[in-house]
Amino acid sequence: MRVISLFISFCLYTSLAATYHEPKYEILRQEGAIELRHYGPLIAAEVTVKGDRKTALKAGFKQLAHYIFGENSQKHKMSMTAPVTEQPSALFNINDSFSSLLNQSIWKIQFILPSEYAFDDAPQPNHPNIKLVKIPATRYVTIRYSGRTSDENILPQLERLKQFIQESHIKIKSQLLFAYYNPPWTLPFLRRNEVMIPIE
Repeated sequence: MRVISLFISFCLYTSLAATYHEPKYEILRQEGAIELRHYGPLIAAEVTVKGDRKTALKAGFKQLAHYIFGENSQKHKMSMTAPVTEQPSALFNINDSFSSLLNQSIWKIQFILPSEYAFDDAPQPNHPNIKLVKIPATRYVTIRYSGRTSDENILPQLERLKQFIQESHIKIKSQLLFAYYNPPWTLPFLRRNEVMIPIE
């Protein structure tokens, strides 16, 4: 019975994941779960939310979901995209405490718009807190992991990424993104999460 339940959950996951649009990128280097990627220019809907990381993510996701589901100037429903990204508003240094980073109280939550939208013709948000932003072509160093998005799960990934950055002598920018690719009901071991840091 448990096997059947897991199989159904897996089918649900794969069918949902297949409906999401993901920005295209080029893999420049890969070492296990760590990749150096290049993304072209993107457009995102962004909202700034106060609160702890998990509370801010839920609140920001809700506002952005209303936007893509039709609460916009064109009353247009857009395709769901992945990932949803979360960024602490404060800049950071690779030698800063990661625990302090995770305890920031202001966060930027973003949805990447599907590639068919240009900045000038994308539906404008009705919600005053949401704005459309241009993201220039960017290179990132990323690490992929599964499981829950708890601090206890994220901290080891940050440490692994830090070690890779230092050993590879990579110059990073003072920003960091947490990227979440799956619906919250996805089984933890099937989830795709990432830490993404822009690089020079």
